[in-house]
Amino acid sequence: MAAHVSDITLHSKIISIFHPRWLSPCQRGKHKEGGEMYKVDVWVWTDSRSTASDLKDYAYSIEMLRAGRVEKRRGQNQIVGSWNKASLSALAEALERFTANAEVIIHSENRWMLTMIDRYLEIWEGADFWKSKNEKVANEPEWRRIAKAKHSLRLVTDPIGFDRSKELMEHALND
Repeated sequence: MAAHVSDITLHSKIISIFHPRWLSPCQRGKHKEGGEMYKVDVWVWTDSRSTASDLKDYAYSIEMLRAGRVEKRRGQNQIVGSWNKASLSALAEALERFTANAEVIIHSENRWMLTMIDRYLEIWEGADFWKSKNEKVANEPEWRRIAKAKHSLRLVTDPIGFDRSKELMEHALND
């Protein structure tokens, strides 16, 4: 199961990973299988909180501390779908970029998505993405992508407010 950000101690404001050599040894931890694990922040943003299935812009930002400088990896795209689908798409794209074991702290205003990661993702994956009422999980393809990516990751959730999310993402995308 995923953890909540209050369950861990952060060693840096923003740390990310794409290749293990980018992080200093003090930023490395141990993966549950015994290998090294890196601390990472992923910020997820969408332009609309509407549940209507319409065109939505989404973006993510992954940042790392390297030699005292913040380095960024970003992505943005559009999708026709709900707020949840856009948020899940952004997160799936971000998680698929990882090449090493990592503790990924997911910052998003979409509390529903974060709650589902914390409480149901492992259950859904074990049931092949069927819910208890004998129906498929909504946005199944996106959930499958997240579940696949998380096998070498520890997911930690951090709900943030809409104003802070928008401000942080605009800053990240305009740097």
